[in-house]
Amino acid sequence: MEIKYTDGQAIEAAIRKLVLDAPDLSSSVSIASSHYADWAIRYHLCCERANLLRPFNFSGLDVLEIGGGMGGLSRYLAEQAQSLTTVEGAGSRYAVLQSRLRGLNNWTGILSNFNDIRLDRKFDVICIVGVLEYAEIYTNTPEGSLKSPFHHFLKRAWSLLKDDGILLVAIENKLGLKYWNGAVEDHANELFTGIAGYPLYKSAKTFSRQEMVRMLRDEGAKSIDEFFTFPDYKIPSCVLSRSFTARYPEIATELACYRPFESYTSPRKPFFPDVLALHNLAKSGLFDEFANSFLFLASRNKNSLCRRRFLGENNELEELAWHFSSSRREPTETVFYSRWDNRLYIEKRRFANGKKSACFGGNEFFWGAGNPQYLNPHPKLSLALANRAYFQDWRAVSEMLTGFLAWSFRHWQHPTEPCALLGSALDAIATNATIPGDNREPFELFDLEWRSGSPVEKSWFLLRNLACLSTHRDVLFSECPMRTLRALYEALCVHFNIDAQFDRDILREAGFQAAVS
Repeated sequence: MEIKYTDGQAIEAAIRKLVLDAPDLSSSVSIASSHYADWAIRYHLCCERANLLRPFNFSGLDVLEIGGGMGGLSRYLAEQAQSLTTVEGAGSRYAVLQSRLRGLNNWTGILSNFNDIRLDRKFDVICIVGVLEYAEIYTNTPEGSLKSPFHHFLKRAWSLLKDDGILLVAIENKLGLKYWNGAVEDHANELFTGIAGYPLYKSAKTFSRQEMVRMLRDEGAKSIDEFFTFPDYKIPSCVLSRSFTARYPEIATELACYRPFESYTSPRKPFFPDVLALHNLAKSGLFDEFANSFLFLASRNKNSLCRRRFLGENNELEELAWHFSSSRREPTETVFYSRWDNRLYIEKRRFANGKKSACFGGNEFFWGAGNPQYLNPHPKLSLALANRAYFQDWRAVSEMLTGFLAWSFRHWQHPTEPCALLGSALDAIATNATIPGDNREPFELFDLEWRSGSPVEKSWFLLRNLACLSTHRDVLFSECPMRTLRALYEALCVHFNIDAQFDRDILREAGFQAAVS
């Protein structure tokens, strides 16, 4: 039996046409990205959706997806798994899902409310992504039952799982930091709805971390692997394990706040900087409780072969976190992992083996970040700058920023061109800098992804640093005495006796970004 659920007939018809017209339906491609001003189109068609699942190994597994929607995750699952069975309750969405999966022959679709279907097989993995929160609306509980519809929904899902299988559940956190800080609740479109406990009538409802863990254990989970996705599970740019957030809270904070937290259906006006609040929560051991979204892998047996394969567990290294740059011409993932020596390493990997160079304005840029690199968990320069700026200690901000730039100019000085740096300085910018504090070098760098085939002029390098720091623009620039990027750029050029060419450097930076993304 179908369910009545829609984003609106007009928008769903538009999405179906965009999918039908798309020349490439693969999960690594964003379909019709010029239409992403509309949230529904962006949500259903952007390639970032699949980042939620990219850390895991679906190869050789039979997967059941409950709530396939318009195929945003179904496409990735069908590409990766041995087989996919996807259930979708709304006919209009199911029609788009069928179009999205055309060309693949390892999948079966079922148009029905999940609670009404009967299956005669069990699965290695069952995916419940953005679906559990609606169980109260679409699940009828047996008469006299003391358990909630959410428990009954999970119990039914468990019944279709193999003994060594994995239940994958992604859902928003009703106590997520963004909900405390100016974002409306994603389903109710009102401030503080989840934080206040939701209305008593039937509605979409989400849960805190401890509520979710308790509910999964109530329905049979013996082992639960926890992950946290930011900005949320809908369009994630990173997936962080619980082990990672506990061991490396500062790096976890930077990754989590790399992209702004969004309020998708109405404007958001934050009360405080997300990055500073999350960093303080992380240092207090509360990062996990205030994550915007959860991703749980629940199983009956922690030592099952299926779980170990799915997580890619081995004795040589432990993958802890993943950061994705999906919008680039050559999408990449940055993997953080530890080895037998218990140190943290970082490695960039491409989704596919594409070109390792890009060109703009007669200059060639080379991608050379494929080798593992040891990462010291020292304080991040960008976080230190954000903290000083929030408390309007502009002298300290100036000293730290000019100190880093002066060090960079010395460290990367071109031997024959006084106004230029070596091409390898291209990515040696403030967001890739840590502060060791051990009286050796004042800064350490990591994640140096790109280098330039020709010298990098100091004025452009200076602009690149200001542009990268705009990730924290709500802190660094909102109350800055230099009220514009240009004013700050020109003041720094005067400080370092550099010829300011703002318009040219802006075009250079835009050209470089266009060449690589």
